[in-house]
Amino acid sequence: MKSTERHQLKQDKFLMTLRDTYFRLEAHRRHVTLALTAIVVVLVAAGGYIWWQRHQTAKASAMLADALVVAETPVVADDPAGVPGADAGPAAEKVRLAAALPKFIAAAEAYPKTQAGLAARYHAATTLVALGRYDEAATRYQEVVDLAGAGVYSRVARLGLAEVDVRRGQYDPAINAFRELSLDTSGELPVDGILMQLGRTYQLAGRLPEAVQSFKRITEEFPESPYAADARRELETLDAGA
Repeated sequence: MKSTERHQLKQDKFLMTLRDTYFRLEAHRRHVTLALTAIVVVLVAAGGYIWWQRHQTAKASAMLADALVVAETPVVADDPAGVPGADAGPAAEKVRLAAALPKFIAAAEAYPKTQAGLAARYHAATTLVALGRYDEAATRYQEVVDLAGAGVYSRVARLGLAEVDVRRGQYDPAINAFRELSLDTSGELPVDGILMQLGRTYQLAGRLPEAVQSFKRITEEFPESPYAADARRELETLDAGA
């Protein structure tokens, strides 16, 4: 087998495992963003805001809620064998996401300074990633970073931006972002998952000693982590190939 073919197979393997880690991290971020969305709804009903602020927040929250309904509603179709309500498959999934995307963008652009508008912009970015439109996703993530300041949305958007960079093969900026985020002590980000992403990105970049350090941090600092077993396997593979 030619060296270029071996390299491609190796990269494909890393990308597959990277995708698995991405989905785990996305599940965590999904929990955070849905929780933040719930907080926004509570704030709409809370006192202490002037009427205009309440009105803006309410309208932004309503637009976000409408977009979320479209994004979260499963797409079903009649099964060819005659079973109604069968899974409509990946193609229909893209149709659903494409339908939700303009709703997220509309909410984000209409009310950019509200928490609901910020949440909508973040959801637009994650939807663009799912649709494979990475450059547009990067733009939306960066907008969240710029608008959110030091808030949690800024951190999860930076994480999303780093993952987009990996998908685009831009490993150096992704490594810098993952490395910085792995030092986060707020408890709002899954540091063990970020270290897993960091280690696998180091592998893709050919920086194997640094990949070893990242995987070791997981096994030593997070021995009960769901990523610990994966980290140990990666360390064994790297030791075998040394």
